[in-house]
Amino acid sequence: MPPLPERLDFPLIETPQQLQQLLAQPRGSLLRYGRPVGRLAFRALPGKKPVRLQQLEGPTILRAPNGTVRWMSGRLDQVAGKRAQDVSRQVMDFLQRHRRLFGLENPREELRLQDVSRDALGYTHLRFEQHYRGYPVWAAELRVHVDAGGQIYAVNGTYEPTPSGPSAPTPWLTAAEAYEQAATDLRRKGRWQPPGPALRDALGLEEAPPRLVWYRHREHGWHLAYEVDIRPNWMERYTYLIDAQTGQILHTFANYCTLRPTESSAIPDAPEIAYTPLPSLQANSSMRRRRMCSATPAHCGFITILPPATL
Repeated sequence: MPPLPERLDFPLIETPQQLQQLLAQPRGSLLRYGRPVGRLAFRALPGKKPVRLQQLEGPTILRAPNGTVRWMSGRLDQVAGKRAQDVSRQVMDFLQRHRRLFGLENPREELRLQDVSRDALGYTHLRFEQHYRGYPVWAAELRVHVDAGGQIYAVNGTYEPTPSGPSAPTPWLTAAEAYEQAATDLRRKGRWQPPGPALRDALGLEEAPPRLVWYRHREHGWHLAYEVDIRPNWMERYTYLIDAQTGQILHTFANYCTLRPTESSAIPDAPEIAYTPLPSLQANSSMRRRRMCSATPAHCGFITILPPATL
């Protein structure tokens, strides 16, 4: 082997031609000072798939800004049985086992089964409503989907992590007082023109009764509030969230749609109801059809009303 000074005496390379000349010299490499001890063999790495095609098998998870699971899909778990009670029990076991993943302290207490449906493909869909300290969490639910083979393949929903801090205060307002708070606000805005009983019946203008819910305000945190469904006129519908202790309006939004924009101060004219006997059913005097006309004569139609005994 050459002495160390000779091995460290590297020539100065300034041009590509000098590099070509240096490479053309039979200097060899360090491998010529070694001694072969065996034969090199190449063998593919063990695996069912090529390395570049191997992928981790796991669920796909998309999280909401609050950290909860907005969407999760994959081969999540297997349930046995076809009866709704068996499927729902095993789905709840799955949610309880993975409660940290879902951001819930105790899904058995916080999630209440509201609906179980099965579609034409034999897939089962379960809908849970989130509760806390005896009251539902506003607009919070979780859905679990099971295929025909019993595989939980997807979970989605919009819900809250288990609330921390709020107690269950005694509401100082009644449901009627909360409704009046919403009505007062709509009167102030010029939207209050409630339809009469006949028009409510003809158009099915029903209102859900106020209910107590937990509502998380973006700035002020959790509040026990009344969710108020209110129809101030024949066309519009609003949802109000009223603090159950102070009567403060925490949130409100319109819950209807129109085909054309309307002025903020104008309420569309209510339709008129005209009762006309059906020509082909004169013998049944209890059957009527109602002609609905707005202020514009071109917008008229007929609604047939059947008596309860014939429904």
